[in-house]
Amino acid sequence: MFPSCIGMLQRTSPEERAEMVEATLRALGHLEEACAEVVEEAPFFGGRAVGFLDVALGCYLPWIEVVGRLAGVAPPLLDAWAERFRAAELVGALLTAAEKVEEYVTTVLYPKWNAAAASPGN
Repeated sequence: MFPSCIGMLQRTSPEERAEMVEATLRALGHLEEACAEVVEEAPFFGGRAVGFLDVALGCYLPWIEVVGRLAGVAPPLLDAWAERFRAAELVGALLTAAEKVEEYVTTVLYPKWNAAAASPGN
């Protein structure tokens, strides 16, 4: 998922970006399927409480949320899990707000990648 996410953000041509968006959407679809399997049993991948897999995925949650926004996708089960995860004790205080990540992408990464793409030799 993450190579396609970064690829989606880095690509300058509409065709290349569309390919990366499609790959990202497929990856988000896999996460949504995983949530569908788990949600029937418990609110978290770890069961009734936040577990190892929740923490592992949750570390990337702000980036996943931003990529979803930029791709124009909001998987409902993944969003519901994210809301429960963020509401868990201590998690909300530790996670970076998605708005901060989006600001970083738009004000730092996009200009950097656009400048690199426009430089001679690219």
